[in-house]
Amino acid sequence: MKGKDGFLVSKDQITFDLREAEILSTQGKFQLANGLLKNCYQQKKSFRINYLLFSNFLALKDYSLAVATAEEYLTAYIADDDYLEQLFWAMGKAALFLKMRKLFIYFKQYMNQDEKNKFRRMIDQAENQADQQFISLCQSESKKISFCPVPAQRRLAEKMLHLPLVDFLALSKEVIAMRTVHPLLKSELLDNLRALKIQTKYGLSFLNGENITVIPSNLHDFKSSKLRKKFAVYFSHFSDQQLAALQKREVFLKLQLLYPFEDRMAKFNRTWLAILLGEKDELVGKEQRDLCLLLETYLSEWDI
Repeated sequence: MKGKDGFLVSKDQITFDLREAEILSTQGKFQLANGLLKNCYQQKKSFRINYLLFSNFLALKDYSLAVATAEEYLTAYIADDDYLEQLFWAMGKAALFLKMRKLFIYFKQYMNQDEKNKFRRMIDQAENQADQQFISLCQSESKKISFCPVPAQRRLAEKMLHLPLVDFLALSKEVIAMRTVHPLLKSELLDNLRALKIQTKYGLSFLNGENITVIPSNLHDFKSSKLRKKFAVYFSHFSDQQLAALQKREVFLKLQLLYPFEDRMAKFNRTWLAILLGEKDELVGKEQRDLCLLLETYLSEWDI
């Protein structure tokens, strides 16, 4: 087994380092323990090491990193109520309320009523302890978001993901209806609303200026878009995979600009490939060139 420097790392060395890390953890030396655990985890990933890292991050009160670590073995945490309870507690401390709710939606079908009640209470308790000053700040910033440059819009959208559900729903409804908010931010908010199975109507100001009513729970997951899958297969056949990766990113982002109507508007053909890659010289109609330019403009704003 090779280490990160290319030299062979023996199983005995990993076992020794792991035991040493466990001793350091029991002594409260969590930073030192994590140094060894991270090295062991790089050599051979396992749930045991993952959980030790997760536990140490909790002890260090680095809740966001604890959650990010646990997500690599999410199925193992979901399979055990004790592990899942710890993960939920960490999510609550990290103000990842929406993530708690989406995870609960995913696994509640496998739970009995007592278990469902327990995790619902954990969500409610975490949201009740949310930072009210942070919520007020997001509410204040959301009123000015339509006048903000795209980087500032992105920062606010990221903050919104740390809001309790009621506040997230209220601000999302306002932001999605604003004409000057970037379409990629609207698509991300819509995707979160979809994953949360929100069934109320939302007014969406689409990138072409049209106002459309959508019900998030009825929308599709962009990652499972039929058109996205077809273009993914197309780019997988490129001999130059470095170029393919760049062009695929551009195409996927432009398709996301059209969410949730990309499967309805676009097609898997040469004309749409030219539109999505910004190849205006290959387009004959004014409508096609205008759309190509619009997508280019929004993407350039996003990549500042």
